[in-house]
Amino acid sequence: MELKGLRLTLFNPVSGLVVVDSEVEFNLTLVDGPSDMQYSMEFADGADATPYNESSMLRETFSVPGEYVVTATANDTNSTV
Repeated sequence: MELKGLRLTLFNPVSGLVVVDSEVEFNLTLVDGPSDMQYSMEFADGADATPYNESSMLRETFSVPGEYVVTATANDTNSTV
């Protein structure tokens, strides 16, 4: 089984910028893959990656100004992807 990809959408951006200490919503959309997915995200803010979760809508609050590389990971519940 092949996972074709994930689409990551950022909600609540203001001109592409995020206000410090405000919550940001990230939505992962599966592109051509299995339907029983779990998602994890690493926000490059010093915290561990989120545990795998069936929700594709994840939230994070950044408390320090800067640029962050957000990494999204997906796995099907049978661990075949």
